[in-house]
Amino acid sequence: MKHLIALTTLESSRGIVTSIVSNGLSQLLIYLTSKTKIKNKDLILYLITFLFANILSYSLDILLAKDRFNGVEVPLSDIRTRSKYLLEKFLSFQIVRFFVLVCIDVIVVSAIFKRTRKFLDSKNIKFKNRDQILMVCITFLTFMIYGNTLRFSWVYVDKENTMFDALMFSWLTILFVTALED
Repeated sequence: MKHLIALTTLESSRGIVTSIVSNGLSQLLIYLTSKTKIKNKDLILYLITFLFANILSYSLDILLAKDRFNGVEVPLSDIRTRSKYLLEKFLSFQIVRFFVLVCIDVIVVSAIFKRTRKFLDSKNIKFKNRDQILMVCITFLTFMIYGNTLRFSWVYVDKENTMFDALMFSWLTILFVTALED
């Protein structure tokens, strides 16, 4: 229990809020885009869901959730330091780590979704918006189990951790190979 409480810091709590905000804005953009009659709508929807939503989430985490920058605690009111740090990290290995975590989550959520949907179909369990509700629940579950914690204990950490990097890249590789076999 003590370890669970230690994982729930103010930083990770603010991270949950920034994720809710970025997800809400992204869902609004997806909804509005889906209602338009523009060319290349699928490409635009993909860009919104993968690039825009994740870059927004990353940016909000740095600007509003992260506590320490290069080992120094920075108040939320210091927008200049936070913005400068954000711009520097867009061209660093940190953004690579962030998208590794995103890819891991996409593969895990997709696998759980496919299997759960198949199970529900086999039991003839169908209702309005079932798949959307299922996707939201699975995404929320993976976010709470590992996504939020890994963002603040691996992705946004300024100190390099080669062993953790190797572990996460290995996890991504295993998931990627497994997903290709499905």
